[in-house]
Amino acid sequence: MARTGENLTHFDLEATLACMDAQLTRQPADCIATNLPYGVYSHMGRDSLRGILRNLLLLSPRITLVTSERIEDDLRAEGYEILQIIPVESERFERIVYLTRAP
Repeated sequence: MARTGENLTHFDLEATLACMDAQLTRQPADCIATNLPYGVYSHMGRDSLRGILRNLLLLSPRITLVTSERIEDDLRAEGYEILQIIPVESERFERIVYLTRAP
């Protein structure tokens, strides 16, 4: 969550931030930014991923997802409109940022 705050400050934006479990939260929001499990934690099953995607889609019209896996097929299958895919390379591994919107 600290990085999200830093990014908001960098772009001179303000927002109320809350850290919640993407599988369990029922809190609606104008926009959700979530860092899906990656690296050693990315071995969740497709059913778990799809459950997270379904839940988030119910809570916000705009969702930004960060992951280390290509999930375009999963996003489209759950009804997401993908606005932009941004690959972000680091020294250790690649992350992918998906900017999406609810249909």
